[in-house]
Amino acid sequence: MKKFLIKTLILLTGLFIIYSCIDDKSTNPGSTADNGNYFPNSEGSSYKYEITRTDTNGSVIAGNRFITYDGDSLIRRTNYQIQLDTLEIISQKIPFTTFFRTTKTGVFYFVDTSGISVLVPDSIRSSVTLHTEMRLFLFPFVPGNSWAVYRVSYDINDQFSYNIVDFTAKYFSDEKLKLNLNGISATFNTKKVEYLLTIQLEPNIPPQNYTAYVWVADNIGILKSEGSAAILGVLSGGGIVFTDTLGIYIQNLIEYDIK
Repeated sequence: MKKFLIKTLILLTGLFIIYSCIDDKSTNPGSTADNGNYFPNSEGSSYKYEITRTDTNGSVIAGNRFITYDGDSLIRRTNYQIQLDTLEIISQKIPFTTFFRTTKTGVFYFVDTSGISVLVPDSIRSSVTLHTEMRLFLFPFVPGNSWAVYRVSYDINDQFSYNIVDFTAKYFSDEKLKLNLNGISATFNTKKVEYLLTIQLEPNIPPQNYTAYVWVADNIGILKSEGSAAILGVLSGGGIVFTDTLGIYIQNLIEYDIK
């Protein structure tokens, strides 16, 4: 059972890429709502990020990440926009594609669970709950706003179940952020979001907790991400690196073009 859970978690986190149609018990008080556009998604828009990853030994890997919104695709009768990503790290270019959709209440990314299902033994397949979307944001940003990003649940019996993966987020605070963007140094008003990833491979062992933060600006989108590589590796398409879950990942926007 433990081997199955580990294999499932590794594959699942590799598929995550930033980001429900799940029973997430989201909370949104609905007062003092900010209805800004914190995730512009117009066709052809592009972003360039400077990224660094520092492991527990102090070694630093630096590179760039490029994002472009290019077209749309129908997946399981749901229409998604196509996000083209390229990571440039150590003279290597790593392309990958993700699919997302936006509504007035949030941003959702498609999760392909077909590979995970193959790993699940027939005897317990009906007891493991997998979802095909993860929620990046819950709109609008208001104090007390929190939501489930993604969960993987295992129903041990009729009376007991637990979350193997419990990925949650909350609107943390308003914060001013200074960046050099499109060649100009400026200070931006941002919304800061806190992400918490809890992994518990078995119900009788202590969970592992990882934290990261994302800053977003009105009419621009994600300006900065910083925190545990266990989370931000997932959000950038790299998956969780179990040999160095204490590593720190930083991503800063340096160029953007909203069409």
